[in-house]
Amino acid sequence: MLLAAWLTMAVPGEPAVAQAQQAQSHGESELRAVGKHLLQADLIFDRLLGAGTLLALSDCTGVPILLKSLDSGDPVVVRAAVDTLLASGANSLFPEITKRALANDTVGEALLWSLSENFQPGFKPLVDTALREGKGARRYAALLALAQSGDDVYLPELLELAARTDPDAYEQAYVLYAIAALGAGSRVRDQIAATSRSTQAAEREIAAVSLGHLNEAASLPALANLTADPVPQVRIAALASTARMGDERAAKQLEAIIRSKDIPSAIAASASLKRLMVPQAVTIIKNSLSCCDLVPSVVMRLLESWGSVSGEGSPSAEI
Repeated sequence: MLLAAWLTMAVPGEPAVAQAQQAQSHGESELRAVGKHLLQADLIFDRLLGAGTLLALSDCTGVPILLKSLDSGDPVVVRAAVDTLLASGANSLFPEITKRALANDTVGEALLWSLSENFQPGFKPLVDTALREGKGARRYAALLALAQSGDDVYLPELLELAARTDPDAYEQAYVLYAIAALGAGSRVRDQIAATSRSTQAAEREIAAVSLGHLNEAASLPALANLTADPVPQVRIAALASTARMGDERAAKQLEAIIRSKDIPSAIAASASLKRLMVPQAVTIIKNSLSCCDLVPSVVMRLLESWGSVSGEGSPSAEI
């Protein structure tokens, strides 16, 4: 999946975005030429983009840049490097990434969050450890990674966590999401519905995603309420779940948000397309890229979603 080479957490410079869009329509030689050119860029995120492009073509020229970035201490740069390494599919580098994740907390947390969007089975022991021993953000990321894994071996433990009488409400929202994503949402349906009425926007947002996994008509009233939520991120999550269930009006609303001048909402809506079914997502992405003069940050999220759905053939990461 060559398009995955363009994926980073941070936003490359505008010239790099233009080169990415142009090279994507050409062949391997064009991609390789652009990748090598970007290795010389001033902006670190452009250099990571170039390194990832080459790595996806089995060219390790940019690997030193990626590994050096893991040691940068800058959480944004570290996450961008981790995302690029995982997206490239360079499994031979996974032991080195694991080694650095165990030795460096910044790398470890970045890796867990990256796995929550792009799970790789080779890192399962690290996720297991974070679930059982981690706290706060590490534990949340581990729960999301489990949801991405598709491995229902975790369900008994997750259902036990969901049954706690005194849970941390925010963590509980992630637990319920993981259960729903693993196909057992009907067993915690009432709890998800209750979370959708939380006073905390972050919990409502996670519940909106979980409701989409239930894929039940009974979820539609709760989703309808969430599409009218005062917080944009909650509304967008609910629209994506509703669109995922086949509602074309919700899909059109997402497309309108992507084309809007509200850049944070446009970015969130672009990322949410990973949760739609492939034809629906690709149609919105192509329409948006061809119709409008979008800012680079929105373009990159659209390319990321395109790479996700076209590479896996099914909905991908959610939160």
